[in-house]
Amino acid sequence: MYKLKLVLWEILNDPGLVSGLRMGLATYYQQKNDPPKVPDIGVYYQWPPTSSGSNQALSWEGSSSWDRALLRRFFKSTDEPGSIEEIAKWVDGIEASDNPELRAHGATPLAASIYGADSYQTNKEPYYGDARRFFLMSGVINAWCQQNWLIVLTDGADTETSPNNTSPVTAVKNLFDESTKNSWPSFYSKKAQPVKTMVIGLINPNASGVSTLKNTLNRMADMGDDGVENNSSHAYFASNVKELMQAFKDIFKQIQSFKSTGNAPLVSPPIGGQEGGVYVPNFVPRVERQWYGHLYKYTLETDGTMSESPLWDAADKLNAKSYSARNVFTVNWKGGNWKLDFKESNASTLAPMLGLTQDQASKFIKWALGSDEWDEATGTERYKLGDIYHSGIAEIGPPRGSSPHELYMQFKADNANREKLVYVQANDGMLHAFKAGKKNAEGKIVDDTGEEKWAFIPPNVLAEGRMAGMKQDLR
Repeated sequence: MYKLKLVLWEILNDPGLVSGLRMGLATYYQQKNDPPKVPDIGVYYQWPPTSSGSNQALSWEGSSSWDRALLRRFFKSTDEPGSIEEIAKWVDGIEASDNPELRAHGATPLAASIYGADSYQTNKEPYYGDARRFFLMSGVINAWCQQNWLIVLTDGADTETSPNNTSPVTAVKNLFDESTKNSWPSFYSKKAQPVKTMVIGLINPNASGVSTLKNTLNRMADMGDDGVENNSSHAYFASNVKELMQAFKDIFKQIQSFKSTGNAPLVSPPIGGQEGGVYVPNFVPRVERQWYGHLYKYTLETDGTMSESPLWDAADKLNAKSYSARNVFTVNWKGGNWKLDFKESNASTLAPMLGLTQDQASKFIKWALGSDEWDEATGTERYKLGDIYHSGIAEIGPPRGSSPHELYMQFKADNANREKLVYVQANDGMLHAFKAGKKNAEGKIVDDTGEEKWAFIPPNVLAEGRMAGMKQDLR
């Protein structure tokens, strides 16, 4: 248990592994019982008195009705303030009335906690049931393309086969196949993605029966990635902190790669004294709201080493800027105006392009720039960067070509200190240009901030109500 807590603490505090995810925390059933409520049935531990002199007890019951899991922390985005802390408090080694702590208790209802346990969910935590029930809860699965994962960590074989007498392998398959049932969430007639299971065994390699346990865990992981035992995946095994840390890192890196947006990261190698970088886009799905976009930049050294944490997230920079301070523009082909600022003062000109009245256009323009015009956020401004999905990414900075042509060589010299910008389109209807650094007079890289320099809305995106269609309750 101490190994697990140490590793989870490190993982939770690594933004490169957990940022942009929605995470919950579940355990096998266990409850602390303060005296005089020491259980009169089942099994329990007692440990030294509290400051008041009373013994404390931790219990679990042998009855099959207790063979289930507890959802300790409901699913939340790791980007929400305080979200990581709500999980980390369970493994921080501090126990107080407002800071609970995980404890081991001995029983291992492995199969039942994945699929098959009775559900006793209430509106208060903890939620009783199994992983299937937890994923079916309102607000957990928010989009058909959302990837859903269950990470199972166990230090032993299943000790509680009742009430369904189901093996852990069958439980994993049942959980995966749940996505074919009518009760599984669907969006626009498309079923949401199944729950994929990844398995870690924290086991003693010299223990009795370990080969049987390893075989079971490998079969669970093999079943968990696609619902079929076909040697397509395997479990991770660890017997010490280092191995357990690596197992969690490998799993979270895999999840992060699936969480990406369907387009590969852009790698900009360090050349000619210029700093290199890796730009990684992704998104966070939301129900009936614009999805949250992110664009992370990681530094890349000359030896190919990539930083573990991002240098910046363009979404954070954009959210910190007032909507009225943004430089967003389009072009008015019909009006002969080559550049037209996308702002409220131009609502009369933009309204026919948007297919709206002037009053509607004025409100929509402010909303598209980031003003909370329809009370969707807690403050006066809303999330500004749309999801980056199947998008191209380009970095344009100082010329890097090697053409020997005299004119090109002159062009390259004239623009040797040209500002570097990263261009990416998002599903907010805009092509964004983010600052990625430039050389100052001393030759040092400055202004590598990820701030938005400008954004462009193509006129065909504005035309015929296409962009206005992002807001269904506009009219």
